[in-house]
Amino acid sequence: MKLTKTFEKFTKQHGLQVLEVSCTVDNLKQAEEISYNDFEINLYINHKFIADISPVVDKTPIYTDLIDSINWVELYNQMQTEVAEPC
Repeated sequence: MKLTKTFEKFTKQHGLQVLEVSCTVDNLKQAEEISYNDFEINLYINHKFIADISPVVDKTPIYTDLIDSINWVELYNQMQTEVAEPC
């Protein structure tokens, strides 16, 4: 299961900018034990994929702050609930 958290910002100069932080886990135990190397951060501008900026961002202190700001276990549980709910 791919866990994804997005951060959006709208600017006059560049329009909609989106950072998509994601990782892939198969079960709750993996969600509990995610390491910083398991993530990728993609940049989109105006709904267009620009680049995987993980190699650049992971060299900065903001990388760990960004990853740690998200409760990945809670996100996993929410996604499991959504998958289990009938349409």
